[in-house]
Amino acid sequence: MLVHGWPGSFFEFYKILPLLTDAQDGLPFEVICPSIPGYGFSEAPHKQGFNSLACARIFLKLMERLGYSEFYLQGGDWGSLITTNMAQMKPECVKGLHVNMFNVTRGGLSMLLSLIIGAYLPFLVGFTREDVRRLFPYMERNVKQKFASELAVASTALTLTVLPSTGCGVNDSPVGLAAYILEKFSTWTDLQNRDLEDGGLERTGVFVPTGLAAFPNEVIHCPLPWARYKYKNIRSYSYMPRGGHFAAFEEPELLANDFKQFVRRVENL
Repeated sequence: MLVHGWPGSFFEFYKILPLLTDAQDGLPFEVICPSIPGYGFSEAPHKQGFNSLACARIFLKLMERLGYSEFYLQGGDWGSLITTNMAQMKPECVKGLHVNMFNVTRGGLSMLLSLIIGAYLPFLVGFTREDVRRLFPYMERNVKQKFASELAVASTALTLTVLPSTGCGVNDSPVGLAAYILEKFSTWTDLQNRDLEDGGLERTGVFVPTGLAAFPNEVIHCPLPWARYKYKNIRSYSYMPRGGHFAAFEEPELLANDFKQFVRRVENL
């Protein structure tokens, strides 16, 4: 299954489809290329709260109804998040996940340290020369400045979250009060509960075989050490020579070839 992103549509894969369905290289695919509900000419969702998780459930149901019990996934932008959610929800059905836009939000202190040290001593944090070229000086101009401003207000934020005056903010908000109370049921209990199958999906790792294609002009670059925080079974990580955010539309042959080499690794072909 190929899943597109925003602001595109399934037409992004128009050029790559024949490259995947052609059997000349001995690796033909049956390709399912759905439209995210509400994109292009597809009907918009009727219920509020439609997100990547809801879309992942719909696409999993689609594959089930089409008779596919096992399949590969490929996506970029929103498609990357949706296919990742699909792999988290039903890993027993996903033979492999291949994405060309990926990011990690739970690196914590180690990720922050690698960001600070990586610009000067990249080998200490596992960065390659290509990682440094793609990450900096963008991070110098943006992330570090943002971190400095956040640090300046950290003490104020801490005070607001623990003092009794917090009650003034939640006194007139039942939802706010409920959130304040329910937060304790998460932070004061067994921390492993945060990774239960019925919740915390964004914190749960991806354990299916994964292939990552890092295009040089993507809106964000995620080095392999960072990607390992979320994707626990990375079989291939490729520095693509050219291309950007709309990889399937810009460089269909590059993306198709990388996807095929990933599948060959998973299938031991």
